[in-house]
Amino acid sequence: MSKPWSDSTKRWVVVGLVVAGGLVFFQVRGLLPPVIIAFLLAYLLHPLVELLMGLRLSRIMATVLTYLILVIALAVATSILVPMVVQQVSSINVDLQAIYDGVVQFMADHQTITVLDYSIELSDIFDNLQDSLIQLATGFASRSAEELVDIAFGVAAGFASTLVWLIFMLVVSFWLTRDADKIARLLDSLVPPDYRDEVEELRSGVSVVWNSFFRGLLLLSLTVGAITAVTIWLVGVKNALLLGMLAGVLEVVPSFGPIIACIPAVVVAYFQGSTHLPIGNGWFALLVLGLYVMIQQVENNFLAPRIIGGSVRIHPLVVLVGAIGGFSVGGILGAFLAAPVIGTSRVLGEYVYRKLVESEPSPDVPEVVEPQAEGADRSSEEVIAQEQDRESS
Repeated sequence: MSKPWSDSTKRWVVVGLVVAGGLVFFQVRGLLPPVIIAFLLAYLLHPLVELLMGLRLSRIMATVLTYLILVIALAVATSILVPMVVQQVSSINVDLQAIYDGVVQFMADHQTITVLDYSIELSDIFDNLQDSLIQLATGFASRSAEELVDIAFGVAAGFASTLVWLIFMLVVSFWLTRDADKIARLLDSLVPPDYRDEVEELRSGVSVVWNSFFRGLLLLSLTVGAITAVTIWLVGVKNALLLGMLAGVLEVVPSFGPIIACIPAVVVAYFQGSTHLPIGNGWFALLVLGLYVMIQQVENNFLAPRIIGGSVRIHPLVVLVGAIGGFSVGGILGAFLAAPVIGTSRVLGEYVYRKLVESEPSPDVPEVVEPQAEGADRSSEEVIAQEQDRESS
C-alpha cells in the first residue's frame, strides 16, 4: 500500500479540486439553466414514480410510464390551450390610431402642471415623446421585405433552439428520475458514518422547504389564475382568459410577477372599456387595478399561507431582496428559485449555528394531559394502581 498523504498534500489537493471545479463551472455555465430545470422536473415527478413503483412496477417501467403520461398531458394541454390563446389574441381589437390621438390630446391638454403655485412646463418632454412615437411608427411601417424575412428566420431559429433544449431537459430529467435511487446511495456513501444521521435530518428539512414551495406554488398559480380570470370576466374585461393565464404564469415570479400581470389588464381596461358596465374607461381601469390589488391581498394573507404553508418561513422583504439578487445573477430562473434557496440556506445556517455553539435541537416536549374534573379528587396512588391493573389485564 502506498504511503498516506500528508495533511499539507491533502490541503493542496482540496484547493486544486476547488479551483478546477470553479473553472469547469465557469466554462459550462450556459448549461446550468436547462440542467437546473431538468433537476426540478425530476424532483417534481419523483412522487409519481414512487407511486407507480408501489403498484409493483420496476423503476424503469415506472419512469417510462411517468414520462409517457407527461408527454400525453403536454400534448393534450397544448391542443386545448393553444387554440384558446390564439382566439383570445386574435380577438384583441386595439385602434392604434385612436390610442395615438388620445395620447397626443392628453399631451396638448397638459402642457403645464401647477402644483402649490409652482408651474412645471412639460412641453419639451411631450415634444420629445411625440417625436419618439412618430419614429417608432415610421420604423415599423418602413420595414423592408428582407428585414421581415430575417425576423421570420430569427423566430424560426429561436423556436428550433427552444425545442432542442426542451428535448435535452426531458432526457436529462428522465435519466435522473430513472437512477434516483442509485444517485442517493452514492451520495449517502460519501458521508462519514458519524454524520449520516445529521445529514438525513438536514435532507429532511430541505425537502420540506422545496416540497412546500414547488408543489404549493403550482396549486397557488392555478388558483390565482382562475380567480383572476373569473373576476375580471365578471366586470367585463375583454380577453379575461388570456389575462388570467398570464396572472397564473407570472405568479411564480416573487413580488414582481403580480405587478407585471396587472399592467396589461389595466391597459386593456383603459383602452377597450367594459363590455357591460356603464362607466368610463378611466374609472374602469381604476376598478380593474383595485381588483388586482384585492386578489393579491387575498393571495398574500389567505391563499399562500394555507397552500404553501409556513415551512419556508421567510419574511416578504427578504424574498423581495432575494428575488432582485437572483434576477441579477440568473435572470427569471434566479428570481424564481430565490425563495427556496433562501429557505435552504436558513436550514443549513441553523445547523452550522448549532455546531458552532455546540448545542443540540431541543427535544419535543410531551403534551401534559390535565386530569378530568370528575377524577380530580382521586389520589395519585389510586391512579397508578388503576393503570397497573389495566396493563396487567
